[in-house]
Amino acid sequence: MERLYPAYLKTGTEEVVLSENALAILKLQAEGLSVAQIAKRLHIQEGTVKYHSSQTYQKLGVKGKSGAVAEAYRRGLIKIRLKGGHLRRSQQLTGSCLGIV
Repeated sequence: MERLYPAYLKTGTEEVVLSENALAILKLQAEGLSVAQIAKRLHIQEGTVKYHSSQTYQKLGVKGKSGAVAEAYRRGLIKIRLKGGHLRRSQQLTGSCLGIV
């Protein structure tokens, strides 16, 4: 696994920090992995995934996974590229068609 560094976010006048674990979990959520799959991949407990997720949602000011992924993308914390070309309007963005950088 690549070395991740804490992500620093500006929210108003306040700087917010996401830990390495929180950022890794966020990237895996963006790929569409479930809590159980993330826990297995990172060799941590499901409760730890849920804890970091809820802390991240609070720091980003969102209510759930999709909001967190969208906000992280908007802030440049994660980069999304489509696998296999362009997305048609009728397709949904799911982990199966995304490559998280």
